[in-house]
Amino acid sequence: MQNDFIRNFWGIFKNETAGVAQKDIIALLVVEALAVAALVIAFRKKGRVTVRKVLYTLAVLTYTYILLQITLFRREPGSRAGIVHLKIMLGFGFRTGNPSWIMVFSLLNILLFVPFGILIYLFFRKSKTGFAIFATTLTGLLMSSVIECAQFLTGRGMFEVTDLVTNTTGALVGALVAALLYKKIFKALRKQS
Repeated sequence: MQNDFIRNFWGIFKNETAGVAQKDIIALLVVEALAVAALVIAFRKKGRVTVRKVLYTLAVLTYTYILLQITLFRREPGSRAGIVHLKIMLGFGFRTGNPSWIMVFSLLNILLFVPFGILIYLFFRKSKTGFAIFATTLTGLLMSSVIECAQFLTGRGMFEVTDLVTNTTGALVGALVAALLYKKIFKALRKQS
């Protein structure tokens, strides 16, 4: 059973990321790096930009591009036109006790938004922890809503409430991970002082 799950997970992962051109991602990273370097040189003279902010911005832009590649750009326009799923289907087998292949899609959607949650939490890190987690989760819901609406409007994907739930859960998990790591790192730095 475990081998079947891993085989199904890997097969669905490969299928869901098919069409994401690695050379395009690398080319984008080079262009981003050059653009960010030019901005750093320009703003650094005025003392407005730190290296940390530049790296953070680069990470957010890169992740957003990869996210949009996976969810939108790799699909043909109109290939899934007009499909709406309002029923939540997680596939974990909570009712039946029998997990299904839909569970793999749910896990992948959660995993897809964990980095988003980590990155966005860092933006809110100076706020109270509870607010930062809430704001990150809400931002994950908004980003997922934008993607689902864009998929529906372009026909490049289906509008699925399940995706809203799983993506938002991924953002929440990412925020919780970031909050725990941030507190541990902050405590470690305090002890060193």
